[in-house]
Amino acid sequence: MEIWERYSKNVIEKFSIDVIAESFDKRYGTYIAPKDSDNFDFISPDKTSAIEITLVIPENEQKEYVYEIEKHRGKENLKTENIKNLRLDSQCNIASYYGGSMAEIKNAIITSLEKNNKRL
Repeated sequence: MEIWERYSKNVIEKFSIDVIAESFDKRYGTYIAPKDSDNFDFISPDKTSAIEITLVIPENEQKEYVYEIEKHRGKENLKTENIKNLRLDSQCNIASYYGGSMAEIKNAIITSLEKNNKRL
């Protein structure tokens, strides 16, 4: 996996279900990813339960990720002023940047849970 692939849907969802299965219950490892994941990302083999994976990352991390993807695609003269505390090496690869705060992550998780409660 390359750095610009780390937040792709396929990578994140597969990693997440594997971690859930190893951390909580091996049965989650038997869940199946449906062809149409508009409703849920994984469904139990008996179709009685499902999982929706939600990725929460800080805004500055999102901007950094967009930079990495666009650089990989060959785009030149990329905007960098919107990425906080960004340092680039001589080849314009990211050496470091501000990833975001725990408070921002916490608030994003709470917002995600509130949206889920409304959906339910």
